[in-house]
This record gives sequence, structure tokens and C-alpha cells, in this order.
Amino acid sequence: TPDDSTAYNLPVDLAAMADTVQSALNNVRTSGNQQFYGPAAGRTALTGVKPGDTYQEADGSKIQWVQANGGLWRVLNSPPVALTLNAGWTSPGGIPATYEVRSGLLVLWGRLSGTSGAGSWVATLPPDFRPLQEIVVMYVDGATLRDFIIGVSGSLTAYGKSGAVADMRLGTIPPFPIK
Repeated sequence: TPDDSTAYNLPVDLAAMADTVQSALNNVRTSGNQQFYGPAAGRTALTGVKPGDTYQEADGSKIQWVQANGGLWRVLNSPPVALTLNAGWTSPGGIPATYEVRSGLLVLWGRLSGTSGAGSWVATLPPDFRPLQEIVVMYVDGATLRDFIIGVSGSLTAYGKSGAVADMRLGTIPPFPIK
């Protein structure tokens, strides 16, 4: 603002104010996280990406990724995808067993039944959907307690007494962080 010793010069003062406002806007834009949007293949060609920036796929599976430390992209959110079950395993009722990522946590959903139980390999999760460490959980199949192990290789394995698995409810497996 002008004072007794400085004459008020509208064009110069407005230009100085505009520069100050633009500088503040630039600092806000570069100090926060950025969100990118485009085809799945476009994520690898991005430059100037920093940890915390996100990328939303505009085609294919619509996966949302987040940039982690070390320049790696991690799945942040994904739509449900049907598990590809190994021989001897089915999803009762015709509703597929699924996996999806919500805020960086993998969620399994649905029901499974199998013709064998002890040490039976159910399915394999894709590389971007695997746990940071082995996950061991228990589920009840009728009146029988069984173990279910999710390996860092993505293997989903059912353990317990030998024999068929009648009804494994994947919703009882707590969500877990992925790589």
C-alpha cells in the first residue's frame, strides 16, 4: 500500500501483486502431490514423479497407482478381479471369488470349495498384488479349523485335515498390505 513517502503507481503495484500471487500458486502446486491420468502404458513414461504422486489408468483395469520411495509404483486401488482357481477348486453359487485393493490393502472376497484340502494350492495372485510377508490365517470349514497361507510368491494354499473343503469364506481373511 502507498504511504506518505511512496507514490501510488497502479500498474507497477498490480504487477508486483500478480507476481506474488503466481509465485504462491506455483509453490503450492510443486510442494503437494500430483495426480496423473492416462493409459496404463503411460505410467512408465512419466517424468518429475515423486513419492505420493498417483496415476489413474484410463483404460484396461482402471487401477490407481501410487509412487513409493525408490521410484516404484504400488497398487493403491483396483476394481475386483476374479481369482483364477487351480484344478479342483470352484466358487459355489456361480459367484466368482475375487481380490481387489482398497487404499493399499488387498481384500479377498467370495466362497471356495475344493476336492482336496491339506496342502492344496488354490490360486496365485499376480505380482503387484502379493503380500509383503507371508500371511497365515484360520478359517472354519463346517466344524473344522483350517489354515490358509498367502505366500510372498502370491500362492494361496489351504491346509488342515485332509479331505475336501466344503465352504471357505474368503471374507474372513483380514485385508493385508501388498508389496
